[in-house]
Amino acid sequence: MAQADNKVLLSAGDITLIDASRPSDFTYSENSRQLSLILPAQLVEQTLRFNQVRCGHRIAASSPIALLSRRLILDATRQKCLSRQESEATLEAIVSLLRPAISHTDDCADVHERAFRRTLSFIDQHIRCEELCPEWLAREVGMSTRGLYRMFARKGLVVARYIKNRRLDLCAESLRQSRSEQKLSVLGYSWGFCDSSYFSTAFKSRFGISPGEYRKQHA
Repeated sequence: MAQADNKVLLSAGDITLIDASRPSDFTYSENSRQLSLILPAQLVEQTLRFNQVRCGHRIAASSPIALLSRRLILDATRQKCLSRQESEATLEAIVSLLRPAISHTDDCADVHERAFRRTLSFIDQHIRCEELCPEWLAREVGMSTRGLYRMFARKGLVVARYIKNRRLDLCAESLRQSRSEQKLSVLGYSWGFCDSSYFSTAFKSRFGISPGEYRKQHA
């Protein structure tokens, strides 16, 4: 497999990740077949917690990650009655299994990377708090607001936007998994949105449809 400057020789059962937005080329030495699984970029980014994604890297068939992932993928293709929720859960499980092999990291040796990961964890722990904002976050994690902005900017992120999108993603997950007809204003409030109108507008901006329509699609 070749993509840009990356070239990797694959054997039976090996796995590699390619960037579907860029050209790639597969050359076979004999009759072969491949199984392609399309992973939503947003899901990969969230699971990898914004670490750099490793493309064009061989995941050996004999490795535990490849063995478990391949078994899960093949078993999933044989299931004819998976619901949308079950399909999404399976996809999330596959990405989580592959995370150690497709995440380009230096085991957090960099002090800035450690600080960034601690901050992401802190955001998740307090994501339901209405007071969660860049200024409050900076005080709680022990850095200046300017330093917080710079740390996120290095990842191509804006702090307030990340917090908002993280809340919206969790709201969407709740809508997909919930069987009850909870009021949408109550749902938004439970994830830190104090204004129901703003919640609905922000949700539609991120997902293209209103929270109510999103719930109907996943009912």
